[in-house]
Amino acid sequence: PGVACCRVLYGRVGRFGGYNIASEALMASWPNSILFGALALMVSALLPLPAQATSQVLLSLEEHAEESQAVVRATVGNSEVVLHPEWKRPLTRTTLVVHEVLRGDVPSTVVVEQLGGQWGDETLYVPGDARLTKDQEVVVFLAKRLGGWHFTAMEQSSYRVVPSLDGPMLERDLTSNFFLRGP
Repeated sequence: PGVACCRVLYGRVGRFGGYNIASEALMASWPNSILFGALALMVSALLPLPAQATSQVLLSLEEHAEESQAVVRATVGNSEVVLHPEWKRPLTRTTLVVHEVLRGDVPSTVVVEQLGGQWGDETLYVPGDARLTKDQEVVVFLAKRLGGWHFTAMEQSSYRVVPSLDGPMLERDLTSNFFLRGP
């Protein structure tokens, strides 16, 4: 994967389930200058690098909650990679230890399935899917599909819980997606 030229900044816009929820606004991490833009364009033309992204419809918080069967605050546990029985592709199963159910009905541990991972010599990466880190505290939007729990809308569905002076803040990284919004 290449280095993203943008970073996500967060600002408080409301609350969800007792947590401050963050909004996303993209801002260039490099100086906004015509010179830098021209230089970046020339370098990108000379050094073709693979681009990886996924296009999705950006969901509002309300739409996201409506499409989810569950919203939980949890700690990320262990992950295992198995071979998907039908598609014969790596499938990562990550255990979430649920601390609080904000919506829906879920057990005290949930196993989230994501296409991707390393299986033998094969590595499968799905751009735009949520990335979980062991022992990380998260708030996630989940949907029950194909007999298992999945993120409702890939990386849009996973918020990290981070401390702030005003209490816990939720933030998420949306840098590997291209978002569309229709009428």
